[in-house]
Amino acid sequence: MKFQNPKLFAPHAKRIIFGLIIVCLLAVIGSAVATWYFSPDKVARREIERIARDYYENYFYNEFFANLAGDERTTEFEKYTSKGFSPTYLRQLLNYDDGKHQGSAKYFNSPDYTCDTNSTHVVFYPYPPFSEDNYTMKIEMRCGKP
Repeated sequence: MKFQNPKLFAPHAKRIIFGLIIVCLLAVIGSAVATWYFSPDKVARREIERIARDYYENYFYNEFFANLAGDERTTEFEKYTSKGFSPTYLRQLLNYDDGKHQGSAKYFNSPDYTCDTNSTHVVFYPYPPFSEDNYTMKIEMRCGKP
């Protein structure tokens, strides 16, 4: 089949090729972002952050300071603002509150990625006004490929 007037199709061909190039670039960028975002180490870090927040805000804070009044609470917390509380290990985070987060163990022990539950830990640093959500945490992960 021979085209009568090839000049009629030239502008459309350029648009189609440009569109294909854009689609390919978006696919490559999307693949790179998905690989980075869903990499086992990133997923494990997000999961330990989620578990650690739940642990501090809904368990540790209430248990540790349940019997302290306002001034006593401030005095107790001030001791830990610079040095932090003692490390909370991953195995403790997975097992606290009757194994509430035991299902999250799959993120830390898979064929592609494994974390040492006895050395991966979180240290909590409270800061004023010392409520359950006034803290920072430092996560030390001992993980890698098995």
